[in-house]
Amino acid sequence: MVYKQLQMCAVDNKDRVYKDSFFPITSSASRGYFDIILSRTTSSLTKNRGNSADDFNACLESLPIGDELAFKGGRYRLNYIGNEEHVDAVTLVAAGTGIAPALQVLRNVLPDQDSTVGDVEFLWINENNQDFVCNSDVDALEFRYIDKLFISKVVEKDLFGLNMAKSDQVLGSFSPYKSGRIAIICAPDYFISKTRNLLLTIGYPSESILCIPSSI
Repeated sequence: MVYKQLQMCAVDNKDRVYKDSFFPITSSASRGYFDIILSRTTSSLTKNRGNSADDFNACLESLPIGDELAFKGGRYRLNYIGNEEHVDAVTLVAAGTGIAPALQVLRNVLPDQDSTVGDVEFLWINENNQDFVCNSDVDALEFRYIDKLFISKVVEKDLFGLNMAKSDQVLGSFSPYKSGRIAIICAPDYFISKTRNLLLTIGYPSESILCIPSSI
């Protein structure tokens, strides 16, 4: 499984340098451009902990059309080193801008004719309905791979304070662990920690849980 992260660098009109990393949401078949997701909303995370990506976002929005950006490949790679020799099922979780790497995972796993994966369950969770960006891309994948992609969309008003073990909607989105299943979490660090702890509690082995951090 391959996915790409880009590290981007911008300079504002006072020669201050800002950097941040993003997962493109554009299909790998696209040529000459790529799309990324920037968050402009104030979520429970920014209220409680702040968000260092805001400075880069503000700098990017201030650049005039035709100005230049620098970018290179990011440092994250999906590297499964667990004990499952034959992976046939994936539990995928995404929150916030984690939908960007989650889309890359889906686009790599689902169409692969040589893939052993025949069951992908996808829990997509956000604080507001308008946070479900890329909805048309996800719906298109669900329609095309309806026999092996199962999607649960959940709205929770405060992901930062959510007790996942008490959410029936969340718990009902996870299949019990069995040999051959791995879990992939694409989300901000605070939500990765919550989800990982829940998966461990319901029986997923630590080595079968992969994490892809994103911004809010």
